[in-house]
Amino acid sequence: IYAFNDEKTTPDPVLEYTPKLNQDKTPLIIDNGGYQCRVGWATNEKPAFIFKNITAKQRGKKVRIFLFQQDNEVQIGNDISNIEVVRWNIRTQFDRNIVSMYDVQEQIYDYIFTHLGINTESKVDHPIVLTEAPCNPNISRQQMSELLFECYHIPQVTYGVDSMFSFYYNQPVKDMSNAVIIDCGYQTTHLLPVYNHKLHACNARRLNFGGIHLDTFMQRLLQLKYPGHFTSITLSRCEGLLRDHCYLATDYLSELSQWTSTEYYTENVHKIQLPYVTVSFRSQLTAEQQKERRLQQIKRLKEVNQKRRLEKLKSDEDQLKEMISVQEMMLDGDKQNFTKALYNVGLKTAEELQDAINKLTIGIQRARAKILGVEPPPEEPEELEEEKVLEDRRKNDFLGWLTEVRNKRQKILSSRNLRRKKKADMAKRRTYASQQRMKIITQLAQKSSKKEDTFGQNDADWEVYKEINPEMGTSDSEAEDEKLEELENMLREHDPEFQRELDFGGVPGSDFNLAEYHQLHLAVEKIRVPELLFQPSMVGIEQAGISETLDYVLKKYQPDDQNKLVQCVFLTGGNANLPLFKERLEKDLLEMRPFQSTFHVYKAENPSLDGWLGARKLALSPSFQSSCITRQQYDEMGEGYLTEHFTSNQYFPTPITLPKISSTPPAATLPPS
Repeated sequence: IYAFNDEKTTPDPVLEYTPKLNQDKTPLIIDNGGYQCRVGWATNEKPAFIFKNITAKQRGKKVRIFLFQQDNEVQIGNDISNIEVVRWNIRTQFDRNIVSMYDVQEQIYDYIFTHLGINTESKVDHPIVLTEAPCNPNISRQQMSELLFECYHIPQVTYGVDSMFSFYYNQPVKDMSNAVIIDCGYQTTHLLPVYNHKLHACNARRLNFGGIHLDTFMQRLLQLKYPGHFTSITLSRCEGLLRDHCYLATDYLSELSQWTSTEYYTENVHKIQLPYVTVSFRSQLTAEQQKERRLQQIKRLKEVNQKRRLEKLKSDEDQLKEMISVQEMMLDGDKQNFTKALYNVGLKTAEELQDAINKLTIGIQRARAKILGVEPPPEEPEELEEEKVLEDRRKNDFLGWLTEVRNKRQKILSSRNLRRKKKADMAKRRTYASQQRMKIITQLAQKSSKKEDTFGQNDADWEVYKEINPEMGTSDSEAEDEKLEELENMLREHDPEFQRELDFGGVPGSDFNLAEYHQLHLAVEKIRVPELLFQPSMVGIEQAGISETLDYVLKKYQPDDQNKLVQCVFLTGGNANLPLFKERLEKDLLEMRPFQSTFHVYKAENPSLDGWLGARKLALSPSFQSSCITRQQYDEMGEGYLTEHFTSNQYFPTPITLPKISSTPPAATLPPS
């Protein structure tokens, strides 16, 4: 049994901005990821802080200004204590994996520079190495450069693709001129061919699914499976389940079939314990107070039952009047109308009618006696004898009597549940009960029509009616209700545990495990959710999976070039942390590649962090200065200018749109007269 961590975020401290950092103009590394932002100086071996790349603001709460000081209501990253609070208005700067909300991006930069302790006046006087999306549009890069140069007055910036930084840092092979990088991000997944030392953007492909889709899929599956814990199954908890319990199946269909086995399920299911509060049922009342409370409960129940008896009494009296009117038809000799009326009240013979009248009369007399609080008419001898035996057993063998009363109550409840199930089955189209009913109705309809409707005159018609009537034999009888009420009153009076069990919602006599009720069974979801990366059609995404897209990308090249590319298939990004990802991709490559051809799959040492480490490696390398964009280049080179290097996108200048020249010749002007 596993437990949720429910880790609370700790606000990031404001770091010391040392004079050495200012004097050396130490490069600042920012991995601006779709899920997390990683920030640190190039002299640090790991990021100074990592936070979720989001902002949160309370809905409907306006910003107040007092004495020229503005209260900052926006919380960022680790300052958000509980991201699941519904009052938060959560925002991110990303649209898929492209930065489009630059007001949010500016708030993120303010948070970064403030917590790094940078206190230089009106500028951030440090080079910045910044990650961007593969094939980032020029307009997006232009707006980012404008924000950095115009707002923060940085001296220079280097842009690079995070997955290329990770590849550059790991260097899985000596010859890095050709490779295929699979970048498994939070919003999207990219397949990036590296051809002749450059990112071959023309054959790169983006898949519009990533980690957020896996988290959401897990959440919906569990919420549908456990509707009673709908609010407890949060997106943050599902992220933890995906990270700690899921893995990629090397043979999905084969493993899926194994989960149909009870033994396999029992051995491999992960039980996740939801937090819950143990309710103590030990009453603080004295025995006398508990007895008084039980008497009050019994009194209230009697009042409710008396009201119900009055309603039932009126209904029985109306039914008795109807049966007596039917009996009068028989006495008057109106045989035809008597037969139809008898059919309408659900009876088939005059003897059954008389028995029903007698039972209703006795039932009405007993109900009136109970309402008036007098002794009801004597019951049948068998029932009186049964009550006497039961009372004697209570005095001599209390525990045995208690068990017998519980069993009788359970028998009535079981019988009632069976009737209700049959009624429910009648309402469903494909159940056996409803199909039998429709079959009988079809047979009746196929019979040749008669001049006169005589259905109901024969005894066999009654059996047919009982089969096709959906209400027949599904209602609870008065005698059954009275018996159930009598048994429950006995238990309330003599068994203190009975009322507690009813209040708790369990079945009396059974042990209810509160801890087990708050457990989530993670079974087939462990492989079903990650499979979304290879079969996105499972959630209605009309795109190919990773393996199918990889095959498509490879076929863009000649066979010799394909063989060069597959010698280094490199996995990076957060989802690459899923266990058996590498093995699954190797299996799929083995199926798609020619017989006896070779390939190699490598995984980043730290798929989530290696993008930042690769950017740091570039910042410390001799080629760093040549890969930067300076303020002068930003002013001169046009929209979205990019200095190309090994880890960057390719730069394609934005086409200059010339003014449209009209093809219609100007109208001729007449010379003056």
